[in-house]
Formats: sequence, C-alpha cells, structure tokens
Amino acid sequence: MLFDDYSEQVQQGLTAILNSSQYFSSNDQIDSTQDSLLMQAVAQHLSPLAPPTEPSTTVSSEVFRTALECVFRDQLIQLSQDYARLERFLDVVLACEKTGLCDPSFPFLLVEHFCETQTLDAVVRLFDYLERRKQIFSRDMVATRGKGLVLLRLCNELLRRTSLTQHATFAGRVLILLASVFPLSDRSGVNLRGDFHVENTTEYATDPSVQTDPPGHEILYQSLWSIQAYFAQPSLLFDKQSFGKFQRTLTTVLDEFQRVVNESRTTETSQSPSPDILSAESPVDQAPWNPKYLTNPSLLLLQIVDAQFRRQVMVQVLIVFKYLLLFTPENKQQSIVPGRPVNKQLQHTYTLEPAAQEWVLKTQESVLDFLRDTCTTGKEFTKAVLLILRHDEHWVQWKQANCPPIELNTVLSELLQDFQVQVTDLRAATPNVPMRFAVGTNELTALWCMNENHLEELSTNRLQNAVPNLESFLFDVADEYPQPDEWTDLTEEAKDYHHARMWQALRLASQSHLKKFPKAGPNFLKELCDEVIGPVDDLAE
Repeated sequence: MLFDDYSEQVQQGLTAILNSSQYFSSNDQIDSTQDSLLMQAVAQHLSPLAPPTEPSTTVSSEVFRTALECVFRDQLIQLSQDYARLERFLDVVLACEKTGLCDPSFPFLLVEHFCETQTLDAVVRLFDYLERRKQIFSRDMVATRGKGLVLLRLCNELLRRTSLTQHATFAGRVLILLASVFPLSDRSGVNLRGDFHVENTTEYATDPSVQTDPPGHEILYQSLWSIQAYFAQPSLLFDKQSFGKFQRTLTTVLDEFQRVVNESRTTETSQSPSPDILSAESPVDQAPWNPKYLTNPSLLLLQIVDAQFRRQVMVQVLIVFKYLLLFTPENKQQSIVPGRPVNKQLQHTYTLEPAAQEWVLKTQESVLDFLRDTCTTGKEFTKAVLLILRHDEHWVQWKQANCPPIELNTVLSELLQDFQVQVTDLRAATPNVPMRFAVGTNELTALWCMNENHLEELSTNRLQNAVPNLESFLFDVADEYPQPDEWTDLTEEAKDYHHARMWQALRLASQSHLKKFPKAGPNFLKELCDEVIGPVDDLAE
C-alpha cells in the first residue's frame, strides 16, 4: 500500500508540473531562470512527498525512491511520441536528480531505457536533447563509475546500432558528445593495447577459377580483396613473407587504378553501361556517405572505375603506411624518452627495414599524387586526410607515453601572490636607469611625439608640401655642393651627406626628367641643374 500511495502522489505531482507552462520557457537551453523555476516546481510538488531522512524512515525512503523511479519510467514510455513534453519531463528528472530525489545516474538510465525500446530515428531525435543538455547531464561525472559508466554503455550501444553506410553522421555526433563530456586525458576508449578490429572480415571468392566481369581480371580481383586482411590487421606485415606478398598485390592494384585513370582521361566514351562513372574528374562528394562495397566478381569493373571506390582504397593504404612508419629506427628511438613512462603494450620488437621503408615512402608519395589528381576536389581531400593522419600520429605518441595528463594544472592563488611579491622586490632592487630614448630610437620617439590627429593632418597642405620642389631643391644643392678640388678635404661624414643630397635630387628628377636617366654619368647633377635652373658653373661630381 505504501508503494501504491507514493506512486499515485508522485504521478499527481509530476502531472501538475508538466501541465503548468510557468515552469518552462520556449528557449531550448536551460538558463539560470529556467533552472530556478524547475527547482521551485520540484520543491513544491515532489519534494514534500519524500519522507524525512531519519534512520527510522530508511525503508520508507527506499520505497519512495523506487516508486518515483517506476512512475518516471512509465511516464517515459507514455511520452515517447510527444517530444515536446518528453523534453520537459527529462528536465524535471534532471531537477529531481539535482535535489537528491533520485540517483545521479538515473537520468542516463531513463535515456538508456528509451533508446532500448525505440527506433533509431526516435533515438536520433532524442539525441538532440542530450547534446543541448550535456553540461547538465555531465555534471560531477567520472568516467570510471556512476553515471559515467552508464553514458559509456549507452553511447557504445548506439554505435553498435548505427549503420556505417546510413548513419555515419550520427555516429560522429555520438563520438563528439563523448569527447566533449570526458576529459581529454581520460583513458576510456583509448585502446591502450593497440588491438585491431579483426572481427570485421571481408569475404570474397578465393577460388582462382572464378570468372570476373570482364574476363581476364581474376588476378586483380584476388589482389584487390586480399589486401583487406592487411588493412584490418597491419601487424600481419611484420612477417617478411607477408610483407613481400603485400608489396606485389598492392603494386598490381595501384597499376590497375592508374591505368583506369589514364584511359578515362584520353577517351570521352566507354563501353561501360554507366559512362558517368568512368569520369575520373566527376565530383564524388556530392552526398557524403560511407558505403559498404560488395565483393561480387561481376562488380569488379564498375568498382575500379568508380573514383569514390579508388579513393577509399587509397586512404586505407595511407593508414597502413602511417602505421608501418612508426617502426622505423628513428621513430622507435624518439618514442622512448629517458625518465618518461612508456606503454609497454605498444612497444614491439619489429623494426622496418631500410629497403622496406624506402618502398613505403616512395609508394606513399605515389598514392598522395593519385589522390590529388582524383576529381576536382582531390587537393582539398588529400590535405584533409594528411591532417587527420597527423593528428592520429600525435594521439599514438600520447598513448606510447602512457597517456600523461593533457590539462595543465591550475596555478594556486598563493603562488600568484608569492610571484607578485617577488616581482615587486626585484623591481625595487633594480636601479632605475633612464632610457636614452623614450620609444626605442630617436626616429620612433619623434614619430610618437607627432600630432595624434592623423586625419586632420591629411586634410591640411602640410603633408602635400613635405616633398620639396625640384627647382628650389637644386638651387640648394648647387649652392652647397662642393667643387671638384674640395672633395679630397671632406670628411667621410660630409661626403655621405652630399651623396644623400644627390640621391634626393635623383628621386625628385625621376618624376619629370626620367628621359635623362639612361644618360646619367659623372656630370649628371650638373646637366640636370643646367636644364632645370640654367647653367651652373663648376658643378661636377
């Protein structure tokens, strides 16, 4: 009877909250006002129903919490198709969790129950709500216990339900949510042991007598799909015999891809049922998706002429090459830093031989050139792939270093105060030597002291008259320019001064007497003065 009474009272209080619009706003986000209204609603309609927290009422408290959770679960199912009221209901659950009426992990348990009983389309719609409320859901959350484990279990289940071909965007949103609510240095989902997803196998016809379309491509078919085993588990290439086989099969595939591209560029038509597919320059990213390709031999021709298919294979090759280059002697030496802990599970005894390394680097450049030439967006696509691979390389280095904390420790206020005291003492002990110039140099100081109203300066004639007139300037130069027999008695400083004045005259003359520049000689200045201001006696270099 106690359980039924609590259930009825909780149902009445919850209905009163959901039916009252005063506790909810039209804004999708919960601000401080909205949060206080929800807390007020819970305090008015649900908190009074809870028994007092005393040792004698422990059983009643457990019964009330059980009744509350059962009512909330039933209400969740009833509102599964009414998303507006469902979001209001979940906001009330978050307020109850904040006031302590339910367990901290209970909101995630409700969402998990909803995801288990609804279609994926309904889950995607509810996921929008999770993204908007992630700051509230993830409050005081630890990945290794409590609601952190529930969120990890929920997101992993969603990833298992999603299709790689139809829900790649939603899967990315799930991963972004996990990355935003857990610390960067958290080890959840890091794959510390470097395991490969070997369960995702590629089944194809291994019978050598299988017929392809068109005939004669049986070796290409076997080569194309056999390298998928190395893509799924690159550590197989540690075996020298397997590496040699991988070299031969990959070379066969790349040569065929290059032949298809060359033919598509030189021919305008083809005998293929779908000529548009043969265009190596046609855009392949009009509708982003992640296809799952079939391994039927009759589809081989259509696949190898598809630019998107070739691009998928090339990216897989780059990923494998990036993995192999981690085991060069140089990279293995760089991964071991004295005094820094290392992840021994990622330390392998295998070392990439120099000949194999040379082949990997050479083939990698060929693959990159191939990607850049694939379609009109090839260069942008290749740049994005290289950026992702570089980020992944940094992530691997972080795992090899045993996942050290990424976040910097906050500086304590006591340390800041001590630092300020030390700076004050240091300044007091340092003699106050005046600077030679107020702003670095004499010229900068003069500029600094100029009129600050630059717009007014531009509107006046002062700047217009800053450049002297050529005729007046030549009169000054002619008057003070030394005679030829006087140059030997001049100091170096005086010679530099007169040379600078001559250079200024040349600059001014370039605006109106440019025709004389090709004839400039030792007596150029005298000739210029004769033309502009009349004959000037005894003026020479």
